[in-house]
This record gives sequence, C-alpha cells and structure tokens, in this order.
Amino acid sequence: TDSPAGTTPMAWEWSDWQEIGGMKLATKKAQTGGEIEILLENVQVLDTLPETVFTSTAAVGEAPAPAARQ
Repeated sequence: TDSPAGTTPMAWEWSDWQEIGGMKLATKKAQTGGEIEILLENVQVLDTLPETVFTSTAAVGEAPAPAARQ
C-alpha cells in the first residue's frame, strides 16, 4: 500500500456526481463514518490552459494576483 507506516486506510464515499465538460466528476467526498467532507465547487473542464496557471494563484479566467512587494 501507499499509506504511511502506522496509519489505517480510510474509506471515502464519493457522491454528487455531475457531468462537467463531458466528464463525470464526484463533487463531494465524505469520510465513511467520519466527520470530514471534501466539497469541490466551481469545477471546470477546459480544452486548454493559459500559462498563468503555473505562475499565479488566481482562478483560471481571473486577473493574476499582484506580485508581492519586497
């Protein structure tokens, strides 16, 4: 397994399946019997990505965040 030593694997329930851009994606993942949920919002499937996805933390389609001042 790929789990770190001394840890117990956990099961997750994937739900809220949506077809987005021709793909089926689960937008909610919940830990089985636990209190942890992962929710995906504003999901997009794009044909191409602008170079700024590698240099900016701004969402795709938004203006890049200003550079930090030094």
